[in-house]
Amino acid sequence: PVLFSSFEYSAKGKIRRIIYYLDGAVHGYDSLAYNNNGLIVARYFFNDTQDGIAFENNSCQLFRWDNKGNITRMETAVHVKFYDYIYVRRST
Repeated sequence: PVLFSSFEYSAKGKIRRIIYYLDGAVHGYDSLAYNNNGLIVARYFFNDTQDGIAFENNSCQLFRWDNKGNITRMETAVHVKFYDYIYVRRST
């Protein structure tokens, strides 16, 4: 089997990072942020740079929750490096 992803956990037992692999090497990762109720409020995606030396943030998703624990809104912002702009897509 080929390793696709692994997880890092916080001291509170929450997933703080999802690591993605390509050909056995780390290719990118998601960094998760939580609110005081333990719900994910942001997911930041980082991928490796062309030179393979560092990682850069290329998108994020922001989540809004209702009092029943349902996602009521999700916003996605994507950084397109070639055009140096940010595209935001909202879902409700």
